[in-house]
Amino acid sequence: METYNQNESVARDLYTVYCGAVGGQAHDGTLLPEAREFFTNLDTIKQAEGWRTVAEEAPGIIRRHALNNASATMKDKASQSSGWKKLVYIAGSIIAAGLAASYLTGCGLTNLDMAGQDGGSLSFRYDPVTGQIIVVGTRPEQAAPVIIQKGK
Repeated sequence: METYNQNESVARDLYTVYCGAVGGQAHDGTLLPEAREFFTNLDTIKQAEGWRTVAEEAPGIIRRHALNNASATMKDKASQSSGWKKLVYIAGSIIAAGLAASYLTGCGLTNLDMAGQDGGSLSFRYDPVTGQIIVVGTRPEQAAPVIIQKGK
């Protein structure tokens, strides 16, 4: 029974994309072999292992860059916002930066709780299984609005 190896499949796809990008030729002009041959040929085993390593590392690299981009975007939005929006953007940028760092160090930020001086709060939870960031917030208690009626 044949089993599916996702890493092997991704490595072969990446190699195929690379071959297309360089016109199917190596730096010296020789034709590059098809993926099926490349990944089974003993003469190219070291290079094939390199592509397998790239396939294994690629998701973490892409995730880290995406989180860094999200952090930068949220910092930019925070600089253009005020009040609760600014707080949410700042917290989001901290979480994204923390998550990006966690992929580099193997540990990191999974929870962040913030309380405002006005009684409101925000809680951020990162679920490492689904990759989702869950935001829960409470608004500060607001006094009943004062209505001023202008006389005739």
